[in-house]
Amino acid sequence: MRGGCSPFDDLLSYGPFLEALQSVAGDDLPNLFAESSQSAPDARGRFFWSVLQTLRALAANAPVLLAIDDLQWANSLTLNLSSFLAMRLHHLPVMLVGTVERAAAIPALQRLVTLGRRRGELHLLSLTPLSLEAVTALLEAASINPGPVITLAEWLHERSGGSPFVLAEILAQLRAEAILVPAGEGWQLDPTRWLRWRATFTLPETTHDLVAWRLENLSPGARHLLDVLAVAGQPLPFMLLR
Repeated sequence: MRGGCSPFDDLLSYGPFLEALQSVAGDDLPNLFAESSQSAPDARGRFFWSVLQTLRALAANAPVLLAIDDLQWANSLTLNLSSFLAMRLHHLPVMLVGTVERAAAIPALQRLVTLGRRRGELHLLSLTPLSLEAVTALLEAASINPGPVITLAEWLHERSGGSPFVLAEILAQLRAEAILVPAGEGWQLDPTRWLRWRATFTLPETTHDLVAWRLENLSPGARHLLDVLAVAGQPLPFMLLR
């Protein structure tokens, strides 16, 4: 199960947990929504226990993985629920995963990290950016002509900040704009087009902007189809999409 926080998480406390539970909570979901909207301390306590009991019931049938993305956007109530669950799931076949930009910058998460590590129940995994050597190795593995690899790797490393996601999106855009063109079993960089392109290149500031930038060259019909898929919430058969 997966949910994600956003800069607008204050509009709905516990939003990422409700998002994660909506596909499995069944008849209990309306009650969970009702309890989550109550502000009294005892109501919040009942909601916390209800979420815990829902996870316990799910774990009785199969192991559960619950992932919550972007906890740096979570409000205090969502963070409190995360910590409450983290301290009470260690006897169940449940793994609670949270992603955050800088856990040390959020006092509630720092307390959880300190206490969880002391009990041996929490593991903090840091994902470091790709080094210049790693970016170079990635380009070589992608069979890009070895001539410009070093120069291209240095530029990509600087512009992507070592983020694998951003790096892959820039490479995809270079292919889409025929700056990287097929050459045998690999790719050939067009240096003239690349120099012109990068002179005006501005990397989008957010992931949303980056995806929108990658979709600019699609036809209106293809963009409309993606809008349909974005709200469908489920796989759709090819004939229906067509």
